[in-house]
Amino acid sequence: MEDCRDMGKTLDIGLSSFNSQQIQRLLDSARIPPVAIQLEVNCYNTNKKLVEFAKSKGLVVVAFSPLGTPSKDAEFQLLQEPVIQEIADSHKKTPAQVAIRYLIQQGMATVPKSVTARRIAENTEVFDFKVTDEEISKLETLNRNYKVYSEKIAVDHKYYPFNADF
Repeated sequence: MEDCRDMGKTLDIGLSSFNSQQIQRLLDSARIPPVAIQLEVNCYNTNKKLVEFAKSKGLVVVAFSPLGTPSKDAEFQLLQEPVIQEIADSHKKTPAQVAIRYLIQQGMATVPKSVTARRIAENTEVFDFKVTDEEISKLETLNRNYKVYSEKIAVDHKYYPFNADF
């Protein structure tokens, strides 16, 4: 990727789903440091230690799966959580908007997935309100350290990123 950057084929380098050890190992040897990292982050998986570590290294954290993953696991339906619905009602917003706003207020970019034009537009309407500190505390009680994307196919690989604490 550094060669691609040198050749002008990319502007910046990013990471995805690296753990703290992998990030540090890369930073220790990189000639051109990465600028961003995509991590699975949402109210069910706040990933706080890794997010803070990445930020401390100057990486922009991009939260993928910020709305949870409704189609993957019927047991974990983030947007149906009563706490999120209550906060959404109080702000006259959707649960998705609350989940996105929470992450933005934590200093992250978000990449919500939607297939409908209306929801895509709604997902951008998150800059006209803030969740309060009390609401943030309530949202954080939903954390279960639940990863949807654990890439079990690679669990035996020596660089599998989810064996580390963070």
